[in-house]
Amino acid sequence: MVLEFASIFASLETLFLLLRFRRLLRSMLASNYVIFGFIVLVTLLLAHCVLEVLDMEQAWLSSIIHLLWSAGFAAAVVVSISFSKMLRGHFSLSIPSFQSLVKRLSTMYSLPAAKSILYATGKEAGHDDAVRLMKETGLRDEAFVRRLIGICTSLGWGRYETVSLKVGEGLCLRVYDCFETTGLAKEDAPVLTSVCFQSGYFAGVAKALRPDMQCEAREAKCPLRGDPYCEFTVTFSEAPKEES
Repeated sequence: MVLEFASIFASLETLFLLLRFRRLLRSMLASNYVIFGFIVLVTLLLAHCVLEVLDMEQAWLSSIIHLLWSAGFAAAVVVSISFSKMLRGHFSLSIPSFQSLVKRLSTMYSLPAAKSILYATGKEAGHDDAVRLMKETGLRDEAFVRRLIGICTSLGWGRYETVSLKVGEGLCLRVYDCFETTGLAKEDAPVLTSVCFQSGYFAGVAKALRPDMQCEAREAKCPLRGDPYCEFTVTFSEAPKEES
């Protein structure tokens, strides 16, 4: 009996956490259906435990619940493996190390040149990552961008809010706790003044999605300028025609 009551408590706590952090889970898994599936499975477990406590469970119901749980566990394993494959090829760089890199660039070159280097590096990285991940996931356009945002979230790049998302027309993202500005000392803020790498990264992603268009990013808001979050827009425009 104690085990059943403990299972009921754990199931209720799990349901609470799933509902409480559903937005974060959605950004990581890029699918409401997966979250809904987890909620259904936990609810089934809760019902199973309650029926056991009340001694009302039927054999056929128990079989169905166990079957659904087995299927759900297999699905969770598949999702975990798929997500780990998408993270393959990435490595972690501490925030202080990245900020030291940026400050070093700004001392070696002029500030505009350092920003241009970061933007161009981010753009190339975003393009290469997008090309690789599109092959691995088979996703395209808006669904792909949502999945990539989930990956960036899991890597600690920040907490994302999509303001607008229409591949081929425009993309606007807000980033809270962006890794380029988090923990930055006040005396270092004038050195950076903008988030260059991440805006360039998503410009590169856009270019991979629309290789026949010109894609550039512009930062509209930044905590280094007193704003509560980073916000940047990616624009799509006709690529200049090559002269024959």
